[in-house]
Amino acid sequence: MPKMLSGSGTSTHAAGRNRAGRTKGAPRKVAAGTVMQKEIDYRARSAFLYATTEVMNPAPIDTLLELLPQFSPWRAVMLADAVGESPVVAAMLEINAEAMCTITGLGESREAIALKTAIGLWMRKHRFQDEWIANAALRTLEVHADGRGNPRCWYFMVDPDHTEALLTIPMLRKRDDETLRQFLARSDENYRKQRKAYARVFQFRMGLRKWHGQPANWTALVFAGSTFAEIARHEQLGEDAVRKSVEGFRKRTKLTFPGRLAATAALS
Repeated sequence: MPKMLSGSGTSTHAAGRNRAGRTKGAPRKVAAGTVMQKEIDYRARSAFLYATTEVMNPAPIDTLLELLPQFSPWRAVMLADAVGESPVVAAMLEINAEAMCTITGLGESREAIALKTAIGLWMRKHRFQDEWIANAALRTLEVHADGRGNPRCWYFMVDPDHTEALLTIPMLRKRDDETLRQFLARSDENYRKQRKAYARVFQFRMGLRKWHGQPANWTALVFAGSTFAEIARHEQLGEDAVRKSVEGFRKRTKLTFPGRLAATAALS
């Protein structure tokens, strides 16, 4: 089951034996860079959402919470079947409603269409384009509608596969053309590579490899309408340094820049 993350807190398949000697049940080799490219920095996403509260006026979180009157009817419809049911059944229906609280899972009811329209207008108002922001907005509304939200706090769901890094010990089979010593040496080398990849993923997911504060603020300023040149002058830095920092942050969060910047980012 996905885990809910509040910004306030912070694998491969086997194949048959081939010419290279890899046997069924042995993992494919995946370059560390390839693994990291597939990673989503949820802590950076959280940092961005909170940075928008600090630098954008009006703050997206404030205008989002104004949509609670549009969210509540959809939630009431989703939980209508829970009325009169046992606590266990009611809890299961509520979990199901939470699982459907995404932009693609809302359904096509009158209440769902009204909520989608409201979220779409809110997205355009703040120049947001990404589905993950819409889903974070819906999850935030759900938590606040349930009375569990802290003031001006964002919430979103994260799949455990993207939070709990696992150290995978590969299953290797001794090849016919290698001695026992050679096999053990190959096993040790394979384990060292897996351990190194695990350390990188763990550090990435725990926010230990990057400091998100400054690039998150700069990225939020871009959405507020500031140019890279304006940010650079304010920070007394070179424009290229600001641009590279924001672009790196965009890639880690899978964030789409607004307007002309989106086309520029697509070329980078």
